[in-house]
Amino acid sequence: MKNKALQAIVAFSFLCLTSCDSGTYDQRLSDLLNKAGQEADLASTLYRTLTPISGTGKGVKIPQLFAGTSSKVVTSAPQGQPPLCKIPGLSWTYQMIPAEGEKLPVYCYMGSVVKTEKKASEVMDSILNEVKTKVSGSLFKKMTIEGNEFHRLKVTTTQTFDGSADGGEKKDVEGDFELYLYQTESHHVLVGWRVPTSLASSLGFSRAVQLSMGSIANVK
Repeated sequence: MKNKALQAIVAFSFLCLTSCDSGTYDQRLSDLLNKAGQEADLASTLYRTLTPISGTGKGVKIPQLFAGTSSKVVTSAPQGQPPLCKIPGLSWTYQMIPAEGEKLPVYCYMGSVVKTEKKASEVMDSILNEVKTKVSGSLFKKMTIEGNEFHRLKVTTTQTFDGSADGGEKKDVEGDFELYLYQTESHHVLVGWRVPTSLASSLGFSRAVQLSMGSIANVK
């Protein structure tokens, strides 16, 4: 990725030195450098390929922190669902236990609901009814990431993180839970994320989530 970006910059510089004025050159070079930086950020943070979200025709690039022997799929295990609510139509749950620091797991959840079965408002209401029994004032809010429109629920509260079955720890600690609802022509797509608040910064979790959600695209 870095070599390709460098080659593009060199080729662009040669072209502009022969045909651009200084102001145009500076602006175009700045734009190209920004784009190269963004591509490098994506390449170093996310897997290159999309992970399909079952039956929806969409996929998302999972953060690379869910790599290696410390990560596994735990969809059908007791920790497959988050403790604050059940994700409708759950198809995948990824768990990762950090190699250093607290041995508490972090999670990525994927699910979907066919639109003919429920409206988006009904899906969100059923989730909120569960969450509000534990955290009052919780709401889905609209947001856009890389042109993709979502309804996002974000909650920070004490919750159970249990990695004891996989060599980690089990504790009730403050954690961040985010759930994104994204709509296709046929499905309500749900992607959730959960991390102990004490680990979020060192893992670069928030940035990884934003980049991942911005990567949603059609699976070819």
